[in-house]
Amino acid sequence: MFECLYWLFCPFGDALGVCAQAYLPKLLNAKESLAMQLQRRVSVASATLGVLSGLLCTYLATSAPQLFTRHATIHAAMVQPALWIGAMHICRMYICIYFSYHQPRPT
Repeated sequence: MFECLYWLFCPFGDALGVCAQAYLPKLLNAKESLAMQLQRRVSVASATLGVLSGLLCTYLATSAPQLFTRHATIHAAMVQPALWIGAMHICRMYICIYFSYHQPRPT
C-alpha cells in the first residue's frame, strides 16, 4: 500500500527534476542569477510537493485505508507506520533540496 502511495507522487517530483535539468544548464551559460532563481523556485515547489505528499500519504493511510483493502487487520497495521512514511516523504524532499544546493558548479 505504501509503495502505491510512493508511486502515486513520484511523477510529480520527477517532472520537477526533469524541468530543472532541462533549463538549468542553459541558464548557467547565460546568466547565473537566472539559474539561481530557477533553483530557488524548483526548491520551493519540491518542498511544497514533499510536505503535501507526506501529509496526504499519512492521511490516506490513517483515515481512508478502505481505499486499498477491506481487511480490518491490514487497516490496523497501516496506522502504525503511517507517520513514519509521511515523515520519510518530507525528509526525502529536504535531502533532494540539500543536494541540489551543494552540487559542484560548472566552471
